[in-house]
Amino acid sequence: MKYLIIDKKSSVKVKGVGKYSTAVSRIMEELNKKSIPYDFVYNNQIEFFLHDGETHIKFNSEDIQKYSHIIFRGHNLHTPREYEMKRLIVDWTDQYNLTHPNSKVLVQNGAAIKKLPYYNKIYTAQICATHNIPYFDTYYSSSGNYNKPREILNKYPLIIKEYVGVNRIDKKLGKRVVKKNVYKLNNINDLKQKHLRKQNLKEFFIQEFSTTPKDIRIFVKLGTVIGGW
Repeated sequence: MKYLIIDKKSSVKVKGVGKYSTAVSRIMEELNKKSIPYDFVYNNQIEFFLHDGETHIKFNSEDIQKYSHIIFRGHNLHTPREYEMKRLIVDWTDQYNLTHPNSKVLVQNGAAIKKLPYYNKIYTAQICATHNIPYFDTYYSSSGNYNKPREILNKYPLIIKEYVGVNRIDKKLGKRVVKKNVYKLNNINDLKQKHLRKQNLKEFFIQEFSTTPKDIRIFVKLGTVIGGW
């Protein structure tokens, strides 16, 4: 048994966070407690070899067949390629496991990744609508023109967000810091606020504003709430 942990490589050093993210550090801690060996790689250390009708995948030069379990962590949102690689790996393991039942490569959240072909907030809203899960009213225009009247969401305040959740990089006291690409619109003129001026609004959508002063997260497994904060 050997685990492989795959995570994104952050472009900005976060204060208080060491070499690995907090989540990855906790995973490593638990694996160490159980004396389970593991490797760690970044998303930019994955190689695909398609040769003589066969596909081989390597992580930092190590063959995927070396591992019994793969744990996916984050992926950079500014390019869909990193999420697509997760799906390619899941599809490969599905085929491999059919012919190698005694040496399967198990992928965390593989079933969920197959059900989520697109990793963006509009598709998340569509999933909620399909399954009757309450969701904020949302409007996206491929033109990026949010100055014109709409059939919905014409009353302010509103929220405008980046389409897939990409953060922006600012400078504070000479250092690069990560900031959320989420902005409050008190009126139509706020589309010209400082951090939106240079943004491509084709990559943004608007949403109903919530007065709830909390960030609420709920974890659901097989239809049952198992945790949250």
